[in-house]
Amino acid sequence: TSVSGLNRYRIVALNPTSGAVITGFDAIVDYQVKVLVATNTTLYAGGGFKYAGTGNAKPRSRLAAFSAVNGAVLPWAPAANSDVHSMVMGPDGSKVFVGGKFTTINGAAAYGLAAIERPFPAAELAAHARLQLRVSSAVAPDVDDLETLDAALTLEAGRSLHLRLDRLGGRCPAPT
Repeated sequence: TSVSGLNRYRIVALNPTSGAVITGFDAIVDYQVKVLVATNTTLYAGGGFKYAGTGNAKPRSRLAAFSAVNGAVLPWAPAANSDVHSMVMGPDGSKVFVGGKFTTINGAAAYGLAAIERPFPAAELAAHARLQLRVSSAVAPDVDDLETLDAALTLEAGRSLHLRLDRLGGRCPAPT
């Protein structure tokens, strides 16, 4: 893909005032990016990609983090077994909530929704992807939209499920 005559691969940073491409930022993934969340230091991406980075691309199964300064791939590497469609930073900034069609994060059950602490070593991630949502259905989970407001997480999964979670660090309350 070319933006203003410069090659960019699915992620581009633009100057918010001029709209010009920020040439020093070069984050790359090998397939679709469906969601981005940024902090002052890190850009988090979710989607359908399996690799991220320039040159010797690093394996990143649908979730990756990049330096907000130059787009370099960071060590944060949770692995989702299917596409990530939504992502939001938790109210206190300690967790990234992700939603999508996945059923596992790093091999641990996470039916369409997971809370991932940041930054977090990949080897320890499975034990800490604590927030789970299991929907009794023959259809795979597919969380489309996530939003945080006043220390609560609101999610939407198609037309059939709307849920607000008020305790964002422990067990998920049963849907009502």
